[in-house]
Amino acid sequence: MYPRINKNRVKTWGVNLWEWLRQNKVIALPLAVFAGMSLMMATFVGTQLYIQRTKHQHQLQERQDKLFLTLVQQLSSTEGERETAIFAMARLDDPQAVTTLVDLLSQETSLYLMSTIHQALINKGTTALEPLTILNKSLSKDYLCLQQSGDLSEQLEIARRLRFTKEAHRLRIPAGAPKS
Repeated sequence: MYPRINKNRVKTWGVNLWEWLRQNKVIALPLAVFAGMSLMMATFVGTQLYIQRTKHQHQLQERQDKLFLTLVQQLSSTEGERETAIFAMARLDDPQAVTTLVDLLSQETSLYLMSTIHQALINKGTTALEPLTILNKSLSKDYLCLQQSGDLSEQLEIARRLRFTKEAHRLRIPAGAPKS
């Protein structure tokens, strides 16, 4: 049938464990109960810490989302408030802020605010490289198309945006990386 376990071979610290457990039931049973309770309490405390950390992260993300929405609403106000919102957005640690700034640069007509957005994107660091590269390519294609159509005012507007994206992109390329 089943192989029998030789109880004499189970030894820990040079003591026959099975015999010790049989002889010291008064000590072994409370030790086993204490070990089980300790494991249950550790599991409970660990779960509570995990729940609190997750809740805190959700609250932090919610506050950051509210701040982002407030800043986006400020972008439709006066030029001074827009400038403040742009610099505040550059300080946010949110990937949406970079794409919003790049989109804003692609649509902005004020030279002063273009310069502000340009500075904000430079302050964002390398996180702005990929969206700037995409915008740079898109503006280059638009500029080539407009050169053929001959609309001078649109060409100048696209050329300004293209200059800001190229300059911001150039300032953020790591040393040794190929330039586009």
